[in-house]
Order: sequence, then structure tokens, then C-alpha cells
Amino acid sequence: MTLAPALQKGANIPVPAGVLRVAVGWTPGRVVDVSAVLVTEEERVRSDGDFVFFNAPSHSSGAVALTAAGPGTAGLVVTLPRVEPAVSRIVIAGSVDVGNFAELADLTVELTDRAGRPVGRFVAEPDEPVNALVLGELYRRAGGWRFRAVAQGWNSGLAGLARGFGIAVRADDRAADDRADDPVDDPDGDAPTATYPTSTYPTSDDVTSDDVTGDEPIGEESTGAEPTRVLPEVADALAADESEAGAEDGGGAEDGGGAEDGGGAEDGGGAEDGGAEAAGGTEEDGGGGEERIRADWYPDPVRPDLMRWWDGERWQGPPTPILTESDASCGRCGARKRWRLLGGPPACEECAQAIRAYLWDWRARVVSSLTRDDPTGADLEPLWADLRYQRIPESAGWEIVQAVGPAHLERLAAFAFADGVIEPAEVDRIEAAAARLHLAGPDLDALRQRLARGLELARIGAGELPRLPAGSLHLDLDEIVHLDVSATLVQQAAAGPRHAPGRLLATNRKLRFLGETGRGAELGLPKIVEVEARGGCVDIAATTTRGSGSYLVDDPQYVAAVLAGILRVARRQVIAPGSRASRAIPQAVKAEVWRRDGGVCVECGGGEHLEFDHVIPFSRGGASSVNNLQLLCRRCNRSKGARI
Repeated sequence: MTLAPALQKGANIPVPAGVLRVAVGWTPGRVVDVSAVLVTEEERVRSDGDFVFFNAPSHSSGAVALTAAGPGTAGLVVTLPRVEPAVSRIVIAGSVDVGNFAELADLTVELTDRAGRPVGRFVAEPDEPVNALVLGELYRRAGGWRFRAVAQGWNSGLAGLARGFGIAVRADDRAADDRADDPVDDPDGDAPTATYPTSTYPTSDDVTSDDVTGDEPIGEESTGAEPTRVLPEVADALAADESEAGAEDGGGAEDGGGAEDGGGAEDGGGAEDGGAEAAGGTEEDGGGGEERIRADWYPDPVRPDLMRWWDGERWQGPPTPILTESDASCGRCGARKRWRLLGGPPACEECAQAIRAYLWDWRARVVSSLTRDDPTGADLEPLWADLRYQRIPESAGWEIVQAVGPAHLERLAAFAFADGVIEPAEVDRIEAAAARLHLAGPDLDALRQRLARGLELARIGAGELPRLPAGSLHLDLDEIVHLDVSATLVQQAAAGPRHAPGRLLATNRKLRFLGETGRGAELGLPKIVEVEARGGCVDIAATTTRGSGSYLVDDPQYVAAVLAGILRVARRQVIAPGSRASRAIPQAVKAEVWRRDGGVCVECGGGEHLEFDHVIPFSRGGASSVNNLQLLCRRCNRSKGARI
């Protein structure tokens, strides 16, 4: 095994002009941020883009890129052939947020080539307790590249190092190396955007706060009543209530707070000292008709530089700091973010894991609420409030809602079609759910077409029949044509099925089949026993064989609905709420069948156009029970027909 040449401070060695890996190591326990600055002969950067650090992990030329960091290790990859001619040196530096480099043990820099062969090794031993350190530099010499061990530092941190090479750093009243603001201006707008924006805080006439980025869905009813203002009565009532209570804790009960998860306590805290029970309330809850303000984090009325949880009726918990999402700090817990070197913007990993776990449970609660409570989604506001309390962006919740929403609408549609009749109230329920869940797109348009057709067939079947011109037909004076379609009569004969093309006509008095060959049939309505659409045909059963049989038509569901409506009118059947009780499937039965079959077709596993099918057909005495029902998609149900 070849050992890398050991370098002393100030020494230099030649390096291969290819891919070079620079690894910085130290005893775990501290965090070192490695960076690189590409400078010209004038010892200055050409632009801020020549600074490679945690917020800009790779150079635009591809010559320098940070590598994945771990406990006690960090580094970068330098592709020397890609270094632009104007760049004469690549300065390799490190910085610490806590402590200084004199406190680090075993701080080393190791160089290896593409194949992993050692090139050089340098043990850096800074003389001063600095928090930014130039570890070494790669520089051009005689047409090649060399590496020099430096170990020279700055007390002004990473920001001071950057300024030393002409990089513009924002001036503020915090420490120069504080990452709460970007250390470098971003004129090109390439800096990563915030991962989890927080809610925008509303303001009153006498309480103001700076807005932070909001990320709520567009619409008048995104998650319930939107807050438009903080009523002055809130501050007045809170001040009066706290004055009476002696302002024991400055705005919260002793057991409130929840500081670990972003302030506010779920179990109360400040319920009594919150006051302002009427603030934002309606007439029903004693609010004097004022608009109710939704539960969310708002500027505290007493200390507007802090925020506090408003549960919709009163203040809860103590005030907590107002946190703003940025590339450097987490807007949920306030912790400093770490750059994800393998891709993506910087993130607070602890909060990211907590949010993923919470959203997994939140998804199940959404499905349960839609299934067991209000299918339109009107009861989801408490879940949205929980999301806001956890300081999770509502955009993450909307991704879940719009993922489970289509399956929920399909479930509602299957329930509506289960008894064969679509009612306006069922369509209104589905439309309300689509609106509240903000669903749209081709799938919803197709569902609306199915519902519209279902409503049309239901009206026709209930007796709202179309009226067609008689044309050249010779009818009785009181006959009205309701159906006139091309059809092929299929009748069973000894030699096999016999097909006779022609026209199927139905009036308020008779059913006629006019064959193209001159043969035909005529049935009085009292002789018709049953009409059923099956597959691509309509089966008509009558007390006589003449006219009975299967009719192949283009739209069997429409033809069957018209014939059913004609028969209903002819028999003077009264449509009453209980008239379909024998065929209607109870909601509890539909829900149990849906749960048992997993919301998919039991034959092909499809999840669209689902229908409740009687295993033993209803026409043959099958019951509308859990054991005799199954979920089938439309195609599988049509192919099954009335078979057992």
C-alpha cells in the first residue's frame, strides 16, 4: 500500500491533472463546513458564483463540487481539466459554527486521484483559535497543478473569508457567519427556495407583523373560514383578562406551551387567560355576528413580536418566537439546516422525519373522516387546524387530499349507482366533495358525464319520457312515440340463434318490432313482464313468445330506461321513497362490501367505474346482502350479465 506524502505547513507537491478528491477529516463531535473559492490572478472572484459552499454545492463549470459529509468527514471533488483558464487558484477552506479550529483534534486533509491512490496528506494545526481556516490551495504552475498546505485562518468566520476574496456578503447586526441570512448575495436567483413556508399572519389596526411566505391553495374555501383580520376586541379582552388574573405567566397556563413542537399546547394552557371568547365568533357562539377567525398561529396581542395559537375561540399556550423559513433555518423548529449534498435544498432532517410520520397518520384520518363522517369533506377543518398547529404547510396536506380524493369520489359514485337509480341529492353530494377537496381534471369530467347520464336515465325511468314524431308510422290517435331505434331481434330456435334486423318502437300503448324482411312483432304493454339491459342488448320477457327475446341495440341502458318508464306510466305506479326498498342496498351494506373488496373490482382489480353486483341476480331472487354483493367494474359486470 502506497502512503501519501506528508506535508508540513507551507509545503507544496504536484498533483495529477485529472479528477482529484480532497477529503477533510477530524475527530467526530463537531461539524466542519468545507468550501472552495475559485480566484483569478488578482486574488479575487469573478462573481459570487465562484464560491462553492453548503448553499451552492457545485460550480457552474462542473470543476468543483462538494461531496457527501458524515460524522467527522467532509470534502469535495475537483475536476482540474474543467477549471476555466481565468481561474488561477482554488482555495480550499473550512468553517465551524460552534467553537474554533484550535479545539478540533486530528484535522487532516488527504488528496487522492480518481482511482483512489493517495496523492498527499496534510495535518493542519492552526496556531490561533479561529472559526474559518484556509486548509490549502490548488494552483497552476508551469502548465500543471500543485497543492500547497496553508492552515491560515480568520476570526470573522466564513463571511470574513468570503469578503477577503471579494464576495458580497449581506451586512446585518448578527454574527458574520450566521446562516440565518445567506452569506452571499444571489444575483442570479439560483439560491434554493424555502422547503416549508409558514402561514401568513393577519394584522389588525394596532397589531402588525411581517408577512412570511404563504402556501395555501387558491379558493374561497381552502380549509374553512379564512381569517381576514384580528379583531381589536381580542387584544382588549386578553389585556383585561390577564389584568384580572394577575398576568401570572404572560399569556399561558403553566401546563401549556408545547415548546418542543413549535409552541402552543393541545391540552389547553391559556384557555382562561386567552379571553376574547367572542372574538371572530358568530351569533350562534355569542360572537355578535362577527366573522369567526380560524384556528392558526397569529401575532400575540400583547407581544406582537411573538406568535400564539388561537384555537378559533380563545388563545392557547404561551407566546412563542415567530419563525421564518429560509435556506438556513427551519421555520418549524428554528433549528439550523444542513445542506443535503446529494441533491435538493437544505432541510431540517428532524422536522422532515416528524412531518412524514405525522402526515402518514393524517392521511388515515382524512380517509376515515370522509368515510365515516361527512363524505363532502365539510368535517375536515379540525384536521387542517391540527396541520397548522404542527406548522406543517397546507400544501403537503393538499397533496394527500388530492391523492385520496379521486378514490373517494369513485366510492360515492359506486354507492349512488348501487340501486340502479341516480338521485339529484347524490350528485350534489359528489359535486360538493369535489369542490371542497379541490379536485379537477379529465377523471372528474368523465365522472360528471356518468352522473349526468345516470340522472337522465333515472328521470326517464321515473316517467319523464321523450316524445318523438310519428313520421310515417300508422298509429292510433292517442299513441305517443317514446322510442324509435335500430335493433336486431335475437331469438332462440332449434337450429340456433336467429337474428332479425329491424326497428324497435315503443309508444304509450304498444311495443313494436318492425323487421327489415317484413316480419315483425307487436306486444301490448300489459303483456311485458320484465325489461333488463344486459351487455349490448335489452332482454324483454313477455307472456307470449312473439316479441320476447334479446334486442341488440347501440345503447341498451337508454332503451331499457325508456321501456321501464313507459311501463311505469302505463301501470300507474307511484314513485315513493319506499317503492324501491326491495332493490335498494342499505348504506351499511354497501360500506361493508366496499371495505371487504378493498374498493376494487374482484375480477380484474380495476378501480374505476365500479358497480355493486348481485352474485345471484336480483331478477332471480338474489338478496341485497353483504354475502350476495360484490364489486365489479362496468366491463366485468356487463360480461357477467345475469349469470350466476
